[in-house]
Amino acid sequence: MYRSYKITDFEVGDYLYKFKEGKWANHGKIVIEESQVFGIRSNKFDGIIMLRKDLVYEEGFIASSNLLDNQRED
Repeated sequence: MYRSYKITDFEVGDYLYKFKEGKWANHGKIVIEESQVFGIRSNKFDGIIMLRKDLVYEEGFIASSNLLDNQRED
């Protein structure tokens, strides 16, 4: 199975992951991109969380256009 990951240049439709407690944790999906912010939707919160792009990149997130194996959208 081929899977591509990005550490920069995230796009609308990408799922965000961060390595926590020995595994890759899903942190939501990018649903909006405006100027210098991403809008991220997660099942953990109602609505959309707006985060500055530089913060997302600096905090060690990776992005994939697909969910990881055995992952559900959180």
